[in-house]
Amino acid sequence: MLQTALPAWRALTFAANDPLHAAKDADLILLAGPVLAIIEWMGRLSEVLRPHQLVTDVGSTKQQITEAAAQHYNRPGRAGFLPGTPHGGQRGERRRTCRRGALRGAVWLFTPADTIRA
Repeated sequence: MLQTALPAWRALTFAANDPLHAAKDADLILLAGPVLAIIEWMGRLSEVLRPHQLVTDVGSTKQQITEAAAQHYNRPGRAGFLPGTPHGGQRGERRRTCRRGALRGAVWLFTPADTIRA
């Protein structure tokens, strides 16, 4: 399914079978999925990424994600991490926004880790 979407997105240049291998050559890595899966991938990716690379996410909550980021990113010799979340669709349309084009024209908010409170 991803390969059929590639031409429409124009942001991806190839699809890879091995995400860790693909991430080594990426400038920007976007993590999407359940929060615990994002946190797991943050740890796995931190071992192969370099300081010039940036990781961001579209996780639904930020507290656990920024705590994991503090362990693995934004330190000398490590890749950067910028917590983010796109806001698209209309108010109250939360689950129904999982459709093609739902985030077209969306505002993307980035959350500095030092502003997260439990």
